[in-house]
Amino acid sequence: MKKKFYKALIICLVAALSFTVLAANGLFAHAGMSDVTIAADSTFEGEIGKAYWYYTDGVTGESNAIVFGAGSNEDSRILSRVKADDVGDYGRAVAIEADIGLSISSLAEGERFMIGFGMRSAAEKLASASSTTVYFTNVGGTLRCGVFKTDAEGKEITVCDAAAFTGNTLGARITLQTDISSDGGIKVDVNGTVICDKSDAGVYFVGYFGFGQTAESSAKITNCSVVSGAYDRPETPAASVADFADDEFNINEWYTMMSPGYYSPSTMNVSNGMLNFVNTGQSSICTMHQYSNFEFTFDMPYLQVTTEYSDSGEIIKPHSYWWGISFGCPSYEGWANNMVTNAHCIGFQPSTGYDATATDIKTHVAYENHGTSLGWKEITGKYNFWDPANEGNQYNFKLSVIDGVVKLDMKCADETEWYNVFDVELGDTPLGYVGILAMGHTAAEGVNMVESGTQYNITVANFSLDNLRVENKDQNAQIIEVPYKGNRLDIPADYAYSNTWSDSDLLVGKLESGEITAPERTLWPWMIAIGAGGVCVMAAITVTTFVLIRKREKKG
Repeated sequence: MKKKFYKALIICLVAALSFTVLAANGLFAHAGMSDVTIAADSTFEGEIGKAYWYYTDGVTGESNAIVFGAGSNEDSRILSRVKADDVGDYGRAVAIEADIGLSISSLAEGERFMIGFGMRSAAEKLASASSTTVYFTNVGGTLRCGVFKTDAEGKEITVCDAAAFTGNTLGARITLQTDISSDGGIKVDVNGTVICDKSDAGVYFVGYFGFGQTAESSAKITNCSVVSGAYDRPETPAASVADFADDEFNINEWYTMMSPGYYSPSTMNVSNGMLNFVNTGQSSICTMHQYSNFEFTFDMPYLQVTTEYSDSGEIIKPHSYWWGISFGCPSYEGWANNMVTNAHCIGFQPSTGYDATATDIKTHVAYENHGTSLGWKEITGKYNFWDPANEGNQYNFKLSVIDGVVKLDMKCADETEWYNVFDVELGDTPLGYVGILAMGHTAAEGVNMVESGTQYNITVANFSLDNLRVENKDQNAQIIEVPYKGNRLDIPADYAYSNTWSDSDLLVGKLESGEITAPERTLWPWMIAIGAGGVCVMAAITVTTFVLIRKREKKG
């Protein structure tokens, strides 16, 4: 009983000493060069999603379609709530790509059914100032398609005259493709017929997208995909570095957490110029700033490859289990929840799983985005961490996330050429914290596993890290200065007390010398009584506590 109590006490103390709690500020934003969905079919499946669309009377959602019908009028419209931005300065040539499937069954002669870009608000009428409109009009019972823009004063300027196209009868299905370039060019294709292609059109596109009309119509939008781009730049240091020089790191840039594992000692410490994970449960080190485009490099000087046993055959130090690189984390706290399931994570683990006694192990690498697999592979040869033949190898890693392309490389420390582990094009660049975490069973979980006879499946982290560096790779990066504050706890030296007390300091001496005046003389006896009473109370508490402890020891 006493052993379990003291072990629990030690675990609590280790956990308390292992946690560093600091605050960090971060705002959600699109990160790096990202594809931004302005409109999608999924937002009007079953019914029109009000979180995604603003719409007025005369517009309804029917059978997975947006419908303009009887009762609609010149004010009827529907606009996406997501705004398109201009990111041409960041190298994105195409500002908007729109693919739309629709049919127009009835439209009065000379009236227009419109697809608009660049409205200033999600409630704006189409063809408002500084916008661009692709429209269909009824000419002699058949449809034609044209393009105009509206200047800042609201004047309509023709870009391309309305023209006929293949399959332009009322009620026929229409496939509309519209590309708007960042420099204001526009190309419109209807059912394979190019209606407009002007690179110097100077059209407007920054703003909101939607559908509208000049009079009652009968129209149905069955497919809608509109994609734009965004490039937001979080404020970060030029580079967050943790090289553990002088056995410390900057806690204004890095955050560490640890839960003790079952095996002792269990600690996460900085020593010998490295960050060491020793028999830890869940544990991590993470940036205190969010990154979008970045390059993350680090070294792994040591990883426990094989399990160590005592002379009696008991496990002393299991081989290291799963560890991973996480990015796009919504928080630097939360361990597995935030760094694995709520983020992008590339994880490494022995192919044999939990069993600490297993042999013939390969390195299994898996890339997941919020729990969805984006690829995996098994590594053999010199980059297989868990091959005993590679014990003692030191590894270098380089992860880059640039405008939606994720690339992970690694090599041995004595090599110059990098080995590519993953090269994945995401289409968007996740914004968030960047870090490394390790998974292992906690001390409490280990106790339960021993009792259930599955001790050989208890996992821990046993490895070291060095030279962590996360460098901001945003264009026109927003760089801030971060003051250095080491994680080292400085313990002050013992204070040298000197005894300068004398008889004159006694109350009696002060009374006899007249140092205490008459009013003070009347107060002092009461103060003496209160002080004496206080001493008695404290003495009683002390004696009672001692007696209770003695009684508990006798009962125990």
